[in-house]
Amino acid sequence: MSVDLKLYIDKNSSSRSFIADNCLRVDCSHELKSVIMGSKMPRIPMSMEYDEVLMHDDEEGLRQNDSDAYGDELTFTYSQYLHDVMADYFQRDGTSDWNDGVVAFLEAIPRNTRIILYWC
Repeated sequence: MSVDLKLYIDKNSSSRSFIADNCLRVDCSHELKSVIMGSKMPRIPMSMEYDEVLMHDDEEGLRQNDSDAYGDELTFTYSQYLHDVMADYFQRDGTSDWNDGVVAFLEAIPRNTRIILYWC
């Protein structure tokens, strides 16, 4: 089964909710969710706080979510950890030019940037 992933970049992690104005969509990968969710790396993924909310714009307008498209709780990690896991996975299993760009973006932003994982 193919599961898509949107990465919402949290530039203001001190807030309990935020409007995600930056989102990257990762090209479809059949095993990426199990690789990320099963990572032995510390701090990947972590549960959002009980009262944190993701606000984002989609085809239906501004939405507020505390779970992903499958009803699972939202999780997050930091760019440094997600970069390392994704770079290793894509190097091993191949990638697209787009996913190479996503990995390069994660490397370029501050390493402590919080990334919300939205599976859809």
